[in-house]
Amino acid sequence: MTPTIPPKSRRQQEIQRLVKQRRDLRKQWKRASVEERVGIDLLQTDLKGRLGRLRRAENLRTRRKRKERARTTFYKDPFRFVKGLFTKEKSSNIGLYGHGALELPVSSLTEEYKCTKVRLNMTLTESQDGMISGCPRLATGRKWMPSEAVQQAKSALRHGDIVGQVQHGRGGFGLGASRPTWHKATSIQRRKLVVSQVRHQEEADRCAKAVSQSKQGQWTSWENLEHQSSHGRIFGKWKEDKLASSSEPPMMFFPRQEPTPVVWRRSFLCTLSDPATLRHILTGCKTSLSQGRYTWRHNQVLRQLAITLEGRRTTNNALPPPMPRHSKTTPFVRAGQPQQSHLQEWKQPS
Repeated sequence: MTPTIPPKSRRQQEIQRLVKQRRDLRKQWKRASVEERVGIDLLQTDLKGRLGRLRRAENLRTRRKRKERARTTFYKDPFRFVKGLFTKEKSSNIGLYGHGALELPVSSLTEEYKCTKVRLNMTLTESQDGMISGCPRLATGRKWMPSEAVQQAKSALRHGDIVGQVQHGRGGFGLGASRPTWHKATSIQRRKLVVSQVRHQEEADRCAKAVSQSKQGQWTSWENLEHQSSHGRIFGKWKEDKLASSSEPPMMFFPRQEPTPVVWRRSFLCTLSDPATLRHILTGCKTSLSQGRYTWRHNQVLRQLAITLEGRRTTNNALPPPMPRHSKTTPFVRAGQPQQSHLQEWKQPS
């Protein structure tokens, strides 16, 4: 069966016609006289300029069509371009979580494929045009359907509106970016919310797969962290390397027979005075402060204190003056004491 050749566009037909005319002019130029060659040169210059403009436009169109075909092929089968890069034991879903010679984010390819299909499904089904909203369903396969993923994401978002604002991780309320609620979001915001919910579900599935693995998923365990003390006084005396090792997950991968030589190591010592502990960083280096360096943070604190004191002083000065208090107490005279006069004694000038 011979492959079908696509028909040529009008620009390609025009390019072919100009090339033929230019070839004929070259033949005529060889047989023409000196006076006729001047006119033929002008015609060849005109044809050369028109042919260059048409070829540049045709090259752009060909490059754009090639990219569209590659993008369509990639969306149909995302793993087509990476299956040959992995070995047989590496190409499985569980083997992708290990640390081998080649590490590519193959799981993110599936995530991008699903997000693209979900976004396209919502764009088509929620369109105000009846012809667009009544289009047939997208053909993706038998294991995953974009319509079912959209319904699950919408149900999760509606349930999130009922539950309300929740805390994620160790951060309190209001620390993260606020997202719009489902019943108040616009069509564009709803589409973004559904896509983000699909990404969140894919991340949850990957974490569940990693937890179920014995060796490749050991980075998810934090067993050594709960046995360490977390008092603020102890953290203030620790050095930066020890403080970082206490907050990072433990390195529990495959054991090595020989330790890896350290090529370079960052120094955690202050070049001016004491070791760079957390207390030293927060309070500031005395040597650098006395020399007038690294005072930006302290200047910011002093500026905030000055602003607060100035606001308090302005508020107190704006208050009305206090009214004088009159003494309403009754003066009692004890036995044997003369009565005190409230009038001041005066003398007549001589």
